[in-house]
Amino acid sequence: MTPPLRSVPLVLSLIVAGWSAGAQAGEPGARDRTAGEGQPSGDQEDGENTIVVIGRRQEVLAGIPTEDSIDEASIAAYGLDTIGDLLEEIAAQVGGTREDPIILVNGQPTAGIDDIADLPAEAIERLELLGRGAASRLGKASSRRVINVTIKPNLVQTTGNAAAKFATAGGTDTLSAGLSVLHQVEGNRETGGLKGHRASVLDESERTMIPLIDSIPYPGEYRTLRSGQRAIGANAGIVRKLGTASKLGLTVRGDRSIERGRNGPAIASIAVPGAPARLTRVFGPLLDRSKSDMISGALTFNAPLGDWQFSLLATANLRWSERLSQIGVHADAFEALVRSGTVDPLSPPEDGSVLPLFGSGTSSSSNLSLQAIANGTIATLPAGKVGLNLTADWDRQRASSSSTGRATATDLSTARDIERAAASVSIPLIAGEEFPGEVTVDVLGALRHVSDVGLLVEYSAGIMWSPLAAVSLDFKLSDEARPPSATILAQAPVILPNVRVADFLRDATVEVDYLIGGNPDVVTPRSRTWSAAVTILPLRGTSFSAEYTRTRTRGAISSLPPASAEVQAAFPDRFVRDAGGRLVRVDARYVNFARESEDMLHWSIDLRRTIGGGDRAPSGSAGGDRPSSRSRGPLSAGAKAVRVNARIAHRWVLSSTRQARADLLVVDLLDGGAPGYGSGKSAHALDFAVGAGWHGMGLHLTGSWFSASTIRASDLAGRGDLHFGAKSILNLRAFANLAPHFPESSLFKGSRVTLNVVNLFDTRQRVIDEAGETPLAYQSALVDPVGRTVSLSFRKIF
Repeated sequence: MTPPLRSVPLVLSLIVAGWSAGAQAGEPGARDRTAGEGQPSGDQEDGENTIVVIGRRQEVLAGIPTEDSIDEASIAAYGLDTIGDLLEEIAAQVGGTREDPIILVNGQPTAGIDDIADLPAEAIERLELLGRGAASRLGKASSRRVINVTIKPNLVQTTGNAAAKFATAGGTDTLSAGLSVLHQVEGNRETGGLKGHRASVLDESERTMIPLIDSIPYPGEYRTLRSGQRAIGANAGIVRKLGTASKLGLTVRGDRSIERGRNGPAIASIAVPGAPARLTRVFGPLLDRSKSDMISGALTFNAPLGDWQFSLLATANLRWSERLSQIGVHADAFEALVRSGTVDPLSPPEDGSVLPLFGSGTSSSSNLSLQAIANGTIATLPAGKVGLNLTADWDRQRASSSSTGRATATDLSTARDIERAAASVSIPLIAGEEFPGEVTVDVLGALRHVSDVGLLVEYSAGIMWSPLAAVSLDFKLSDEARPPSATILAQAPVILPNVRVADFLRDATVEVDYLIGGNPDVVTPRSRTWSAAVTILPLRGTSFSAEYTRTRTRGAISSLPPASAEVQAAFPDRFVRDAGGRLVRVDARYVNFARESEDMLHWSIDLRRTIGGGDRAPSGSAGGDRPSSRSRGPLSAGAKAVRVNARIAHRWVLSSTRQARADLLVVDLLDGGAPGYGSGKSAHALDFAVGAGWHGMGLHLTGSWFSASTIRASDLAGRGDLHFGAKSILNLRAFANLAPHFPESSLFKGSRVTLNVVNLFDTRQRVIDEAGETPLAYQSALVDPVGRTVSLSFRKIF
């Protein structure tokens, strides 16, 4: 019997074949533009040659309001280099969701953020955060947010940058450089880029800490707290207009990363003639090396199909990785030389007399996907138009791995085909004087067939009510199942030796063999989420949003939490002890939890203001009339204008529980449960940012704070809990465009220098037990080995 949805690829082909007639319906001709229009010189006074156009901006998606909009001048005030940097900076504005936002470019779907991440920030004309409910209208999970990036039609720019970063505590530094080329004329775009960086190793000897093994002199010389890394990446892309309303885009990229570190001393015991006991000595460090390569490509096609809009997205990702981890030494030949009296037992070993023993792992994976999206209007009601979105997906995943270790060899592989068909409909119910505001209902249903799992059903429904122009209420219910990725199932298992872990049962820190990698036995989790949200635009340039979410998950996938009593009782086969009860091995590969539940409240306030320089409204205004601007450089509201942006967000976890198996107790993660390595679960978290830009200069402060938490160490008498203090961090970024201050210098024309300080006050989270002492596994040098970093970067537009 043919599996459900097996014909999806055929459906995609038929849709593509039927596009051509509708594609010719676009209006012929195009407006003539100068190729250099919109090109930033970086040399102008703010507001010089500014053209202001006042008009009502159309909605990106019909019926979905824009919660926040950042115009070109406000983007320039951030002082960021690329679109990817900007999207990362504003990620906290997307609410409490843990999922990556969906990116639209000029209101149309893309294959992902990689399509535009490396473009310079000057290429953005406007960036918009769409209201809740936008994702379901694109056939995606309703919990995700949508960001629309409007790209300028004309920009020619070559950008080079170089940066140096170092830790103020010493011991490590990072150098990076990049070059990108953008040529966009009349919406046709060619891009290319090359970047690389080198990060030096951070030795344990560079930090003050108590060694776990005090019988070995200078143990910090044999272990790195951070591996050294060398990475290089390249990307290229092309976008072509087909007629006036259709576009075809192709992007390719490749990356290589190599890391080298050390996992502690390589120890062996040698029999010495006449000695009462065997001699234990060190034969250098245990080496750890890894290499990963990635090649990806994406094809994006957007076009009108009659009165409908059609998109075809195709992606391909290929990954390879290798890891070689030394697990010991073979010193029999050296011992034989010692017994014969030829070699002093404390002398350096001769070549070939001591051989390293390695555990290795290799992995490869491929992912091919094809997605077709069609959306349009199917009916007109008194309250408005009924919109329909149809989505068909095909995904082919392959992964394989091979590993060798201590008397073990493992080969894993997985092959998976996924077909998905989804339909979502948006129905405007009320829009008139009889009822205050507008009411819209969104419904999404999808069938997903996974070759090794079966048929999965997902759905979501939401209702959005806007009683006032500046107020919107949104209620959603969603139920979905997402199978684990092929990488989670088949990543190569590798043993890392001498990894420090806290054994809560014995109130001790020990070094263990730590097994990481994929787990073919994890099953598909299913989540149900209910949410209620409100968005208010009280003043021009100000927005307030709050969202309550209630999530229930069966079969949640997670890495193995710390070795508390509850975790060891739930997964006893993951912890191996020797005859004396000492923990010697931890299998930290992925596990399923029977049930998880979380209730959370998230709110945020965003403010964007222009001070001085005339009475121009920021694009985030609450009213319907919004300005847009275009000039040759980073704009502000005038030569004396100061662009100010501020944000504060609070996440409050009201409840969070987890149950490993049905026959075990439910664990309260807010009251001693162990959610994962690092700390217990904080009930409260604050994020804030405040920045100002003026005359090509800017200063930004960002910070975060997490409330204290606890991990219940053990149920045994005499064992106390582990307390994680409140954690806070403050970051500073300052930048200056140099051309306005050095107008006669050709070097500084189009140049910017940026100072970035991460963890300004070099704060560390304090971890103590009931006796007020810090376990060795939670020393500050292990929790945050690098500490405060300072970086200086130079960027020039050619």
